[in-house]
Amino acid sequence: YAGQRILEGDLPYRDVFDTKPPGVFYVDALALFVGGHTPWAIWAFGLVWIIAAALVLFLTLRSAGGVLPALGATGFFVLTMHHPTYYQGGNLTETYALLPQVAILAAAASYVTRRRSLLLVFGGAMTAFAILFKPTYSALGLAFAAVSAGEELARRQWKPAIGRLAAFSLGLALPL
Repeated sequence: YAGQRILEGDLPYRDVFDTKPPGVFYVDALALFVGGHTPWAIWAFGLVWIIAAALVLFLTLRSAGGVLPALGATGFFVLTMHHPTYYQGGNLTETYALLPQVAILAAAASYVTRRRSLLLVFGGAMTAFAILFKPTYSALGLAFAAVSAGEELARRQWKPAIGRLAAFSLGLALPL
């Protein structure tokens, strides 16, 4: 409903109200725009979203532990995520928050070996997207920022710690 209203030019919380965070409204609007004005468009978009999250999770876990453990863990992720008692037909904020969270996990895992500031910016941006779907899902991204800065703070390296927090904060501010 809110996604359709956005396509008509209305704004969430001003012209249409729902208790969900705004990210889900805009994803629904995109799904309706791309797939047509039908509930199947939202369902199909949700399915693609889960597949994308599963793919990112698999690639991240494969690089950390090999193909078989990654397949098992990703399979478990998909089966539990798509279980009828949880999924309930889709369009849940929890479902949409998974892709940014898995992307944060991928950025953090990559940061361990690469130490590139761009990964902190990306982690911040994905944290912001997770917040737009469900504010409590900021924890994983904030933990990534805390660990990346904390290791510098433990060595009393103030400037690099501030730099890491600034990179993460830049990413966090971009989508918001």
